[in-house]
Amino acid sequence: MVIEPQFSCAGPITDDMGMIQLRGKWGYVNSSGTLVVPPKYYAVGPPSEGRGSIATDFGRWGYVDRDGDVVVRPQYQVADEYSEGRAVVRTNAGLYGFLELNGFPLTDLCYEDCGRFSEGMAPVKLNDKWGFVGLDGRYTIEPAIDGEVWSFHDGLARVSEGGRISYLHHSGKIAFRTPYEGAGDFSEGLAPVDLNGRTGFIDKKGSLVIPPVFEFTTRFSKGLAVARVDKKQGFIDKSGAFVIPERYRYATDFVNGLSLVHTDEEIGYINTLGEFVWKGFFSRTAAGLLRMT
Repeated sequence: MVIEPQFSCAGPITDDMGMIQLRGKWGYVNSSGTLVVPPKYYAVGPPSEGRGSIATDFGRWGYVDRDGDVVVRPQYQVADEYSEGRAVVRTNAGLYGFLELNGFPLTDLCYEDCGRFSEGMAPVKLNDKWGFVGLDGRYTIEPAIDGEVWSFHDGLARVSEGGRISYLHHSGKIAFRTPYEGAGDFSEGLAPVDLNGRTGFIDKKGSLVIPPVFEFTTRFSKGLAVARVDKKQGFIDKSGAFVIPERYRYATDFVNGLSLVHTDEEIGYINTLGEFVWKGFFSRTAAGLLRMT
């Protein structure tokens, strides 16, 4: 046991910071379990890049660093996780922009909406049109795109126009259009798409390479993706075949080689071979609730 059970709630450790709750208030601990931000805040957000978002009782958000020092005093309606050294914030006036790690604005806080930085670019909405800015805050794609736009992943960004999904190059040119109403981000050369209530995968040419036969999937990570059939989840490879059978009620993507899974009676972590490295058991109370045993 690295950190003894002592908190009402706790999140994963990222960049030597982990969310904890004690007596109804939130703070952060480091990887040794030492409090770096005492539990005194109304809420905190998942840490990233050495920063954690904090909220007062009045719903105003700011940031602390991994030493517990306040970098940005609580003042924003929204304070997102940092990505590539920048974080999306929303002002009291409902306008969006970006802060750098030092807490200073990267751009004017003037946008109608923003997305996270990924691959050196972030989507921004101005005058009801979408474009992208670079890490210096300057436009890399002028706001001229109708419909919703998402961040770049695996070299392509999703665009929703006219009820259909297209994918965009960094240059701003459309890579290809799809007939699908629902589609996800690319990862490891594949993206999930929805057709008639089922999910499959396309490649970077827009070709359907895994038929839409699944009730649900995640993106591929390390060659595996969570997929659900008949309300049971397992893991498929890039051929669409189950390599870890669909026997779980719930499964997460693998992180550091482990996935959190649970069945009707068991909960634990499995490795990429589907073997439990730790597990516990559930029992049901008279009210039908699950309880660890």
